[in-house]
Amino acid sequence: MTDAQEQTDPHLWLEEVTGDDALAWVREHNEPTVAGLAGERFEQMRAEALEVLDTDARIPYVRRRGEYLYNFWRDAKN
Repeated sequence: MTDAQEQTDPHLWLEEVTGDDALAWVREHNEPTVAGLAGERFEQMRAEALEVLDTDARIPYVRRRGEYLYNFWRDAKN
């Protein structure tokens, strides 16, 4: 018997993404993740990221697609 035949996936049940067991596992693992992302540190990092993404002090980048030029711009309004 080969190694591939002998090995089984202990997490195969997670592939049933709408199954009760899989959803319970996700809820259990979401709790510490959400707790780690909550709080002052996360809010500070979020504010810093938004400041970088929303600044007008960026160099516009234009792409040519055939005979057309496109400028994809994202800011606080868009």
